[in-house]
Amino acid sequence: MDPQAELEQALTSRLGGSTAPHSTELEPLLQVADRLRSGGGMPSPEFTAALQARVVARTQQLAAGRQHLTETQPLPARLQASDPARLPDTTRPTPLRRLRSLPAAAVLAATLLIVIGSTIAFAAGAAPGSSLYGLRRLEQGVRSQLSPDAVSKARLHLSYARDALMSLNTAGVQGNDGAYREALNTLASETQAAQSAAAQVPAGADRDALSADLTSFQTQATADLRAALPRLSWPTRATTTTVLGQMGATIPQVSKARVVTVHQSSSSHGTSLKVLRIVVDGSGFLPGAVILLDGHPAGTMISVTPFEAIAQLPSTDSIRGDGHSIGIGNPNGMAAYSTKYDTTDEQGDSGSSVDPNSDQETPVASPSPTPDAHSGGGHH
Repeated sequence: MDPQAELEQALTSRLGGSTAPHSTELEPLLQVADRLRSGGGMPSPEFTAALQARVVARTQQLAAGRQHLTETQPLPARLQASDPARLPDTTRPTPLRRLRSLPAAAVLAATLLIVIGSTIAFAAGAAPGSSLYGLRRLEQGVRSQLSPDAVSKARLHLSYARDALMSLNTAGVQGNDGAYREALNTLASETQAAQSAAAQVPAGADRDALSADLTSFQTQATADLRAALPRLSWPTRATTTTVLGQMGATIPQVSKARVVTVHQSSSSHGTSLKVLRIVVDGSGFLPGAVILLDGHPAGTMISVTPFEAIAQLPSTDSIRGDGHSIGIGNPNGMAAYSTKYDTTDEQGDSGSSVDPNSDQETPVASPSPTPDAHSGGGHH
């Protein structure tokens, strides 16, 4: 059977889920087709560049040959019709005839491979926030999957994490929040992947060297992320705090938030007054921390412990409806929040001297909500 027909038959058979008999010479091509079909054989930029150079060189060679034919003596004067042996053999499969004889699907597939390869070559230098960055991440994923061993894989992931940290620092200085967040996601995922790959390396010199490199990188990344916090928007600051926690830093965490409406009887006014208190439970709260409502400091802080923070808002304020976030902001710039909170009502101490319309902190007999504040309807 003709090799081309045999290849087409084998490819068609594999697409249908079966295997047709074929010669051993076709096996490498079929293996490449299998990898392309499964999405794991995207060409590298080096391969793409080499392929493009070969295609261009071959095109120039063919063009030079055609020009030489047109510049020489015309065919009728060179060849006599009475000498059929000297006439061109129109049945000989020239490169052009071979191309025309290929099925349209094969030509289209070859063209697509060249186009995809060229796109990947351009994407190799794409920065976070650009339209081709997703394709660059895909190419990086393929490369890591093809790593020959755990050491090579860990170092490859670590190099991707370093690239992401450089892009993150640039985006942070430029105030490009979208590019920063994309670089941050890459930094977190590649650092974790490097740690996982390093854990698969047997004990010895290679593992010790990888561990030292990872520790050094995480120290640098932690310092850079801390430095970026003051420039970041509210949600991005909270996300950066989470990544800092993944790298071993002590961070604030919110486990529960609630809005307590306190009804108080004022002896001086002879009326019933109402104030709002926001209570945030969690861990890692530092002295000087503030409660944040939708990213902004909320009211006046009443108390802060490592595990609970309480703020009081004027009676004119109201926190109702969905879409709010309640969190904590530490003096070092780290932040955490939750979009879920409970709402409760309670009766306050009639002897309390809290002025509900004042933003100034005054002595409070019972600054913390009563145990009843931990129950009530949940607001999600």
